[in-house]
Amino acid sequence: MDSAFDHKELKDLRRRMGWTSSDLARRLNVAPKEVEGWEKGQTPRDHDIITQIEFLFRQAEIYSDEVKQAPLNESRLDESSLVQISGEPSEPNSP
Repeated sequence: MDSAFDHKELKDLRRRMGWTSSDLARRLNVAPKEVEGWEKGQTPRDHDIITQIEFLFRQAEIYSDEVKQAPLNESRLDESSLVQISGEPSEPNSP
């Protein structure tokens, strides 16, 4: 595969997404045996498949960042709502 990821990272990505190898195969329009082979170290021969896998990695990172930021953003919204209701800012939360 590309230097951007390896077979172990592909398996980790698939599991993190909650997908079986069949789920990933269906999304990439390949046979499940191909996905299993990649996870064992074989390299996809089709450059389009590599591009699609790289896209999945980028999307997983974006989603991961959004999940990490959600509680912080929610806290900021709560503080903003309190200010609107009371007219007085609450004490800032420590990180």
